Amino acid sequence: MIGAYVLINLILEALSPLTAGWPVWATTLCAVPPMVVGMVHVVLPLARTRTPSRAR
Repeated sequence: MIGAYVLINLILEALSPLTAGWPVWATTLCAVPPMVVGMVHVVLPLARTRTPSRAR
């Protein structure tokens, strides 16, 4: 899903100045909550409205 890819990259880019030098697990820990919120409230609803009703 392209929306998820774009969202996670935007989040990681926004966090990069704050998490420079942190271990990967810590950066991921900071990125997951906004990613879940973005998926639930933005990406998935948009994908659902653009999917034909017979495919649901």
